[in-house]
Amino acid sequence: MGKRGKIYIALAGLLIALFIVLEYNKPRKINWFPSYDRSHTIPMGTRVFNEQLEVFYGDRIKNIQIPPYQFLKQQPNAQGIYVFANQTLTLGEEEFEMLMEWVASGNTLWIAANTIEEKLTDTLGIESKQVTNYATLKAEYRLSLSNPVFKDVPEAVYDRGSTISYFSTEKENDSLEIQSLGKITVKADSSAYENIVQSAFGNGKIILSHFPEAFTNYFILKEPNDQYTSGLLAYFRDHSTIYIDNYYKAGKKIYSSPLYLLLSTRELKWAYYTALIALLIFIIFEGKRKQRSIPVVLPLKNQSLNFVKTIANMYFEKKDHKAIAIYRIKYLLESLRRKNMLN
Repeated sequence: MGKRGKIYIALAGLLIALFIVLEYNKPRKINWFPSYDRSHTIPMGTRVFNEQLEVFYGDRIKNIQIPPYQFLKQQPNAQGIYVFANQTLTLGEEEFEMLMEWVASGNTLWIAANTIEEKLTDTLGIESKQVTNYATLKAEYRLSLSNPVFKDVPEAVYDRGSTISYFSTEKENDSLEIQSLGKITVKADSSAYENIVQSAFGNGKIILSHFPEAFTNYFILKEPNDQYTSGLLAYFRDHSTIYIDNYYKAGKKIYSSPLYLLLSTRELKWAYYTALIALLIFIIFEGKRKQRSIPVVLPLKNQSLNFVKTIANMYFEKKDHKAIAIYRIKYLLESLRRKNMLN
């Protein structure tokens, strides 16, 4: 290879190394996907909230990985508060009715979502509305808790999004009393809206929040927002068990492996285990190496003596004794030369 070729190779290697360094050191793009998953550390995940929840309430926390309909079917006598936090929440008809019966029996339902289906707001006689701040694409909002107990809690600040959802209690509903628990204020024009409300329902109560971002990593890790979220956690205090929904999550884990489908069903799981045990037994008893018998191969015999006898008999039968004597003399001399290394 010539000198010019080596220079080209060195330049190519340098460019590749430079590209790798730039790719490695370039800033990572922030993932703003609203997952609300308890294991996610992205800004809109809820890992910090769930860790703090464990610190505050410990063994009282129960993480629910199945739909509420299935959970309440399995545990109809469950008592406590059921917490939902996600970008949107859509419940099936039977699931909704079952949750309402569960609340009416003396439990609490907490739903935090930007979009809440109408059948739930209609049940409480309120409306869910939205307001868009056209002054800026990145508006700043201030959040406060209405209960006088939290008068010393500083206002929280949220600076993402230009559209907010809030509750309107203009509907007439004589059977239910709506109580405001929190407000959100648009900093640009100081307009305040109710974004957390509470209503009695049967022997229990329902709390609706249009600010699920209060449970996200991005919100909690900015001071003094953590005090605002701690104020919300105070509403969990009076309940013996806190059920945290992990099923209705935008960023929940999706199992695509066929093994998950097998192991998630009791009958299929035991069929799978039985097949594995049967395969193991087959390997132990029938999987031994099988081969045909190896024939015995005898080593070749030394036929030199027989060859000499045959040649000697041939000369003897011809009565050519002189030739035999000459050959014997030659063999003797050759043997002496080899043995004594003579020419």
